[in-house]
Amino acid sequence: MPGVEDLQVQFGIDPGADLNGDGAPDDADANGFPDFYTGVPTRYVNPDEPILNTALVATVRIWILVRAENAEVGFTDSNIYNYADVTDFQPNDGFRRLLVSRTIQVRNTQT
Repeated sequence: MPGVEDLQVQFGIDPGADLNGDGAPDDADANGFPDFYTGVPTRYVNPDEPILNTALVATVRIWILVRAENAEVGFTDSNIYNYADVTDFQPNDGFRRLLVSRTIQVRNTQT
């Protein structure tokens, strides 16, 4: 899309409930999947994280960095952008930018 400079996605995961208090999700039948999910995300991970194979995705965070198509004379974007896995991005150029984000709850999560 014209103007979209960057798009980042992360998933809010529920790794499974730890009802016995041992610090790991309960897996009584040893099938590699937690026995119970709460549906509440405990952390956000990138799409390539291996934990997504066993965790429940409860939310999705999306960041879009939009940039003007043309540089503006006399303007310098000296903002420092920190979002998703992007840290300390400081363009120092003449393009205006807008960073927007949204967290979306996945409605069909198990509770």
